[in-house]
Amino acid sequence: MSSLRAHYSHIVLAYGAGLPFVLPALGSSAIPALSLVHWYTGHPSNPVPPPLDKTQHMTLMGHGNVSLDIARLFLSSSERIAPLDIPRDAQDIMSTSKLEHISIASRRGPAQVAFTAKELRELLNLPDVSMSPIDPRLLEPPPGGASRQQSRILDLLRKGSAAKFGTTKKTWSLEFFRSPIKPIEGGVEFGINGLDEAQRAVPTGETETHKTDLVVNSVGYRSEPVEVNWYDGALGRVRQSGGRVIDSEGNVLERVYASGWAANGAKGVLATTMMDA
Repeated sequence: MSSLRAHYSHIVLAYGAGLPFVLPALGSSAIPALSLVHWYTGHPSNPVPPPLDKTQHMTLMGHGNVSLDIARLFLSSSERIAPLDIPRDAQDIMSTSKLEHISIASRRGPAQVAFTAKELRELLNLPDVSMSPIDPRLLEPPPGGASRQQSRILDLLRKGSAAKFGTTKKTWSLEFFRSPIKPIEGGVEFGINGLDEAQRAVPTGETETHKTDLVVNSVGYRSEPVEVNWYDGALGRVRQSGGRVIDSEGNVLERVYASGWAANGAKGVLATTMMDA
């Protein structure tokens, strides 16, 4: 960056967020969701295909749109996948899949999920696939009331999937208040959480084991630290205030700005950070 600043009067950091966050508790035992997406979209990085022919149960970590996209695709029949713009070799591997159930887990509850009602509705309506019913007590509105988006999601979860659970071979479930502690042979050990007054996940001290064949880490993306002194590692983005970049000592840098996901973190859809432009 020092070489750029020597030749340009102003710099705007708008390079997005292209690196996956890694859950320290799982480390390299989990496949990054980005690797799966790159695989089935034919990305030139040519990632290793997932072992779908040896996987009956998959666990997706993270209640975001990417998790639901992956679940919908991997639970779809070969007939539904065939017309899609997916490389032939990827489709051939998907046709060998032994996958029967996908668990989608996160550290908080139904009112705090990051996925949208649209993505949820598409997964709920997937033919010949059903969702495991959720304890109605978990679907109560949060303290202080639910937002419009939260209300829509909670209503959809109460109604459940179009296909009745127990009538389909392929199923999926949403697991709430679960944080991974460590990988174990044939699965994951989870810590069970509650919520504090600020709706943050707090451990209860209870644990449980979760059997699964494949774990996929899908807890969001972070920006690359192109300049360490400008980077907030905890938030995975450039340190800034009002679009102006700040160094590690809190000093505002002259004529250096940040925009979009690089400035705000990877969240929402295009319109979420569009006003930065």
